[in-house]
Amino acid sequence: MYRRHYSADNCCITLYGKMDMAEKLAFLDEHYLSRMPKGTSRPRLTMQDQQNGVRVCIPYYTENPEPDQVQCALAWYTGAFADRERQLGVEILLDALLGTNQSPLKAALLEQKLGADIDIGFDDSTLQPTLELVLRGATAETAPKFAAGVKQAVTDLLAGGIPEELLLASLNAMEFASLERPGSLPDGVLDAIYAATGWLHTGDPALLLHTDKLFASLREKLSTGWFNDLLKDLLLAEPVQVIQTPALPKKDEEDAAPARTDGKLVLDHPLTVADLGDGDRSAAGTVEPLAGAELLHHPSKGSLYLNFYYDLGECTPEEVQYLDLLTDILDELDTPEHTARELQTQRATWLGNSMACISFWTGRQEGAPCHAKLTLCLSLLERSLEKAVEIGGEWLYDTVLTGAAAEAAYARVVSQLKLRMEQLFIQQGNEFASTRARAHYYVEGAADEACTGVSYYHFLCSLLEKADWSALGAKLDAVRSRVLQTAALTVSLHGSEDALEKLRALLPESRFAAARRTPAHPYTQPLTPPVNEAFIIDGSVNYDVLAWPMPRDSRRRVLARVMSYEYLWHTIREVGGAYGTGMLCADGIEFLYTYRDPHLRESYEIFANAPAALAARDYTARDLDEFIVGTAAKLDTPRKARAAARELDHRYFCGITDEMLAADRKALCSVDAALLKAQAAALSDVLSGGVRVAFGSKDAVEAAKDLFDRVETL
Repeated sequence: MYRRHYSADNCCITLYGKMDMAEKLAFLDEHYLSRMPKGTSRPRLTMQDQQNGVRVCIPYYTENPEPDQVQCALAWYTGAFADRERQLGVEILLDALLGTNQSPLKAALLEQKLGADIDIGFDDSTLQPTLELVLRGATAETAPKFAAGVKQAVTDLLAGGIPEELLLASLNAMEFASLERPGSLPDGVLDAIYAATGWLHTGDPALLLHTDKLFASLREKLSTGWFNDLLKDLLLAEPVQVIQTPALPKKDEEDAAPARTDGKLVLDHPLTVADLGDGDRSAAGTVEPLAGAELLHHPSKGSLYLNFYYDLGECTPEEVQYLDLLTDILDELDTPEHTARELQTQRATWLGNSMACISFWTGRQEGAPCHAKLTLCLSLLERSLEKAVEIGGEWLYDTVLTGAAAEAAYARVVSQLKLRMEQLFIQQGNEFASTRARAHYYVEGAADEACTGVSYYHFLCSLLEKADWSALGAKLDAVRSRVLQTAALTVSLHGSEDALEKLRALLPESRFAAARRTPAHPYTQPLTPPVNEAFIIDGSVNYDVLAWPMPRDSRRRVLARVMSYEYLWHTIREVGGAYGTGMLCADGIEFLYTYRDPHLRESYEIFANAPAALAARDYTARDLDEFIVGTAAKLDTPRKARAAARELDHRYFCGITDEMLAADRKALCSVDAALLKAQAAALSDVLSGGVRVAFGSKDAVEAAKDLFDRVETL
């Protein structure tokens, strides 16, 4: 394998950043490429034959098979990878027609009542790009009808043609995203992936890097019927069908836990602590009163980020739950001026990104309060600022929360949210377990759990059981009205001075203006005593968490890295067969976790042995450099503009200064071997008093039920 593939002829190297290119190429040639073998032929990927019309029926194993949990997936090829215009057109088409419950094709499919929800899967990074539509929450009778239902819905839609304004809105939104480049990956890494993908499939590393001409070409095609033809070509073709029916697992076919083997992870990093520097400083912001609100401005270039923060300090935990639900339902509801679909089209046309959510932030000082905010986040180009204020105001303030249409939306969305959470319990159980553990120790953790964790799942189940959608609408309307009209409001603008002047003129005449608002208050919520809990999920893997309270100390992040990569990675992942593991330090709490772990009791035993193992180890100067540099790398990860804007807002509310961050960095760089060993040794007592929360299979939880105070089946 090495001789066949590891050659200069079969290599794609990307460089990103401000550099002397000739110098870097000479270095690569001397130290790398010149030492590699040459003349090896590049292996070629092969195309698979299309299998249109094939139907496969298979079981998926579950401990709790339900008749309404059948799934049906339909799949199509979407054309040649190299035809980037077509693949981008497919993405625009899917967003316009299936992006939300109100999108015309998804709405038509949901009206057929074949299942609870429909997911979209589109992967255009492979040699043969594919599209999937997945019907969830179906029955054995309805699932086989999905293909015919899609064909009928598409035929009906094509009879009138795809509304051009929907296509334009999706095109604008995706063009904005291509400029903003959202997500967590740094731009250099993203470009490297694009370059490698284009090179792998076509030999052209630049194929995926330039999309401006594609958007311009597709914009010209909006009125030509090209997208109608594309839809016909895609979804009226016979798909591959896979129907999955839930069934009890066959005990004799269950996979045994992977055997434990030995291995060793070796880290190698050329940087030292001396290379880290002092870190970047944030741009200074300004604050001023305006239209009953507080206007916060951070100067920036490029796209604008306009965020509205309504204080929830006077809300009860139950009211915050209702507001969180409201943020999930807003997309589904009409206003007096526009239908939900029309308003979504407006948002996509004029805004790059728009979302409502609940935010919880806590300062770094001991005893710092929790800040809870109903948040409206808008991304846009400066020329769209007036429309952004207009659309954002209508969306947040004028959405109709009562009446038959709203009640139908509540029944549909609450059911979908419950189903999605059940899927996430299986896919991301470690996140729910850590959230549950955090809830016992500080207010932010308790609030977050009530809006995203098991407590929120119980809240959704209660709403579905009552099915009193009229009462729900009245509750949402009352809470929204009080918060929007009276709660303290901070309007945050990340943009130019010109944009600031425009906003000063727009806000007093907007829906966001108010004559009088109450001052902001810290958010409070009662904490429950720590309890060891296990939740049985419908899967065969486990997610194990052990958490404990700990005063904030940036130096402990180094201990967390040592724990993660020098102990847990080897014992839990390499030896134990888990997919992931680690130690994390958050403000006020630390925890050990496993991800997709075949073991449960065994992993908690490994957690208990960790302090002695780390305390007994010797740490060299090279070890310390690796640990500290690796830890600091997370502090220096480049942030996308939208995330950077939100982080500055977070710092403002919590009073986090550049000086605090610099002090954290200095403390982190001061860690020595003696401190590491002392911190590790002190963990023994801490871990023994920690709280265990696990999401796992029925067999694993029952075999370790003595570790928990309560067990619940989700």
